[in-house]
Amino acid sequence: MSSVTTKQTTSRTKTQRPRKGSLFTKVPFRIGLDVLFALALLLLVASATVEEFAHEWLGIAAFVLFILHQIQHISWWKVLLRGRYSPVRILNTFCLICLVVCFLGLFASSLVLSQHIFAGLPFSHGSAWARTSHMLFSYWAFILAFFHAGLSITKRSKTHRTAKEVLSFLVCIGLVILGYLCAINLDLFDYLALQSLFVFANPGLSLPERALPYLFVGLGMFCLAVLIRKLLRLAALTNTRT
Repeated sequence: MSSVTTKQTTSRTKTQRPRKGSLFTKVPFRIGLDVLFALALLLLVASATVEEFAHEWLGIAAFVLFILHQIQHISWWKVLLRGRYSPVRILNTFCLICLVVCFLGLFASSLVLSQHIFAGLPFSHGSAWARTSHMLFSYWAFILAFFHAGLSITKRSKTHRTAKEVLSFLVCIGLVILGYLCAINLDLFDYLALQSLFVFANPGLSLPERALPYLFVGLGMFCLAVLIRKLLRLAALTNTRT
């Protein structure tokens, strides 16, 4: 009788065992948060100089999503100075630190440039540096965010040199080329290098029409990071075998 009750209690404890982690750390929630973050960045660069009120609220949303993303990956920050630094980890760490600097600069410059949300704050001086730094940090944040996402892909393929691998490689190459052409058409390299201090946008285009080229730029940076990650891992694997 005692053995039967013991088995019943053990079976109950197995079925009633609480799941580890909260909803905030679940994989679907993380993916959804990253998708919203990417969408917010895309709408931010597409709505710049056109929808001023919406642009400010999108900036606040992107900043909050970025903070939530860092909270989700707090374990990564805890081991920042631990472990071995592979070439991929070095590149990803440098990319993320630059991304943090960009968002801090965006937040600081937004306090000065805001005409709606932070309009009541006593930050009326220094609008020249704020406008320049805001444009510089915004485009670099957009580029680095998609590049960081490509470096952070953890899924590994068990098979190599298959038709699926070749197809994915060709798609990545195509998106990188398409993103590069869109970046040239958008004068993105001039903005990243501060060669132009004014952003030119066609007010006659709708928001989806303005966002589509930036989407291809983001996908191109994502695929470029994926290709670089594969090349670095392949080089490291080759060095260990020799």
